Amino acid sequence: MPVRPETISRYLAEKGAKLPGRFPQAMKLFGNAKKRTKGDAEAALWRFHLTSELRGLNKEQRRKVLTAFNKSETKHGFKSAYERKFIAAVLKSGRRMDAAKRWGGSFEAGLKETNALFSPVDLTNIISGHISRHGLVKASVLEIGPGIGNTANDLRKYYGDYIDMTAVGLKRIPDWQKQSEAKHITWKVAGSQNLKRVAKPGTLDIVYSNLGFAYSPKMVRALEQVYKLLKKDGLFVFNSERDLLAEISTNGFAIVQYQPKMVLAEGGERRIITYVLRKA
Repeated sequence: MPVRPETISRYLAEKGAKLPGRFPQAMKLFGNAKKRTKGDAEAALWRFHLTSELRGLNKEQRRKVLTAFNKSETKHGFKSAYERKFIAAVLKSGRRMDAAKRWGGSFEAGLKETNALFSPVDLTNIISGHISRHGLVKASVLEIGPGIGNTANDLRKYYGDYIDMTAVGLKRIPDWQKQSEAKHITWKVAGSQNLKRVAKPGTLDIVYSNLGFAYSPKMVRALEQVYKLLKKDGLFVFNSERDLLAEISTNGFAIVQYQPKMVLAEGGERRIITYVLRKA
């Protein structure tokens, strides 16, 4: 989400450093935004973001953005309207990133593509092994960042009633209801910082995420959320472009697998690390 209030000064300083001679102008814009939001520093910063964005558009583009935003603000209030705009931008960015990096389409990935990015870790082997080891009649499985829902749908088709499938995204996407198994999947909306909305503590067997969870803005807090939702010995499978061992070490997870590899992407190869974590 947007920058926290206590980091406003640092953020504006960085903004000014990138725009020589325009820092006073940035401060003036922020001051005006703060007046409009009656001293609410966080809302003011969000309005500052919006104002900065509009300055880079032509007249017709500004008109379209403001018309849509004003309707949303009237209905939801400024903070909620900006949050909805931010979420829409994240989803659009996910689709662009898939197209640019060409690494198997994480946003539109089905089970085959997800396993290709997780490889040598295999998600179906992870789930089947967990069901067998613990003698489960039905495993509770959660996907964080399902994109258009292909992987969740494929897993539900593969396991049928042997899994209770839930998928959580930042925004409800029409594609979810187009999936053949849509009525057998619980679709929810929440961010990685608010997973307590998704399930009760200690109720999930498997949580996984394909290049979605890795972009959580507050990784330690997000890991804590997953840890609380998992049952004892529950597993968390996810991948990331960056090494998160330091963040993982602050939680109670045991590392079962740590699998770095190179994948073909934009401009050559990129490093992706797959993690399998267990709630000890």
